[in-house]
Amino acid sequence: MKRWLGTGAASLWLSLVLAGTVVSSQAGGIAFSADMTQRGPEGVVSSGKLYVSGDKRRVEVSRGSESMVSIMDGTRGLALTLFPSRQSYTEQKSPAGVVAVDAPADPCAGNPGAQCRSLGQEQVAGRDTEKWEVRYRQQGKTLTSHQWIDRERRIPLRQETSDGQRSELHFVGIEQLNGREVEKWEMLSSQANKAPVSTFQWYDPQLGQAIRQELPGGYVSELSNIRVGDLDDKLFQAPADYKKLSLPVPTVRSGQ
Repeated sequence: MKRWLGTGAASLWLSLVLAGTVVSSQAGGIAFSADMTQRGPEGVVSSGKLYVSGDKRRVEVSRGSESMVSIMDGTRGLALTLFPSRQSYTEQKSPAGVVAVDAPADPCAGNPGAQCRSLGQEQVAGRDTEKWEVRYRQQGKTLTSHQWIDRERRIPLRQETSDGQRSELHFVGIEQLNGREVEKWEMLSSQANKAPVSTFQWYDPQLGQAIRQELPGGYVSELSNIRVGDLDDKLFQAPADYKKLSLPVPTVRSGQ
């Protein structure tokens, strides 16, 4: 389960690919690869490849002639960024909540500084949930969030924060997409004195991953050519001939 401590629109690319999606769960160790495409109102914005094996994932993104590879290794708790054109990479501890892990009972687990208090059980849209009060720091302020966690899926079906933000997931139905049976979900998000915004996700239960997401304004991210099967573990490591860089990464000047 992703820690839903804050609301607001996350990066479309990260929400679908790196951080998973709001509708997400552990994929049970399944391995697969897929092509990724992000489109905007003007057409294709970027494309790439996704490789997932248990709690490891590799994302290859191309924008024009530039390419970058991001690797999240939940087993080792590492985040790697590869720069193929420079045959180099950086390595750091992965941020809390980025790599998918089995969901604990406490939604504060893995979020240093957050405090959770159980408020019992309630039903949301006919589903059994656990209600939690979460206190956390954001931009120097202490905020309070109430979350309703689906007991079966371990996903947050509803969240309300003390600054007036509210998000809620609604199951739409079962559909066929790219030859796969998926669940369509709508996330309705709102802020004080603003009209609600809808985001749609098509969640693949076998993969534990949304394979399509639509945001307002005509922005779409989608996984296609999905191939289920074992992957070489070298995909989730830095190549032996790559040089490890220190953080922050030095700027590459023109002509170098």
